[in-house]
Amino acid sequence: MRSALGGLLLVGVDSALALPLVMIGIAALALGTGPLFALGAGLVVGRVPPERADSAASMSVTGNCFGGSLGFALLGMVAAVV
Repeated sequence: MRSALGGLLLVGVDSALALPLVMIGIAALALGTGPLFALGAGLVVGRVPPERADSAASMSVTGNCFGGSLGFALLGMVAAVV
């Protein structure tokens, strides 16, 4: 819910109060998605043998970054069309 609120705040930025809205929107988005990323990384790293934990952690972070970037791009595209 917090991440959706943060995303909505970021979509509505176009006024003189742009910087505070961006800061609040990113903070809300991070508070909403941060625990999910941490939980996902813990699950991934906990399921592999210890000698492969570094590979699993790097793949988890790469997937999180790619998924987040793709999500922002798609949301931005939808917001631009609307």
